[in-house]
Amino acid sequence: MSLNKVALAGTVIGVPQSKTFGNQGKSLVTFMVETVDDFKGTCEQHEIKAFGKAADAAVQLQDGDTVFVDGKLASRRWEKNDKVSYFTEVVAVGISSKAPVGNRKADSPAVLDKALGNDELPF
Repeated sequence: MSLNKVALAGTVIGVPQSKTFGNQGKSLVTFMVETVDDFKGTCEQHEIKAFGKAADAAVQLQDGDTVFVDGKLASRRWEKNDKVSYFTEVVAVGISSKAPVGNRKADSPAVLDKALGNDELPF
């Protein structure tokens, strides 16, 4: 039995980048999330890729938003000039966000939670 599951709670870094591909106009959104290990006092940055409903939610994110990402790990391998390289990223299955106070208008809809059908935030 195996399990490939990732759960991250952190802060969005920068602006999510959206790309459309394929004949059906499917979207891919890439963004970075920073997590902090309070015990060790270290920070990690994670690249997140979102497709489908997760991409619809991710495109609404803004720099500095607190975000919860549920997904799985995906690794890529390639060779260039006889050098083998690897890259691991998180492929998002679900995204929920809680904007920091003052980051968005108080009357703006909870776009991310509605896009995924979430009534409550997990944090």
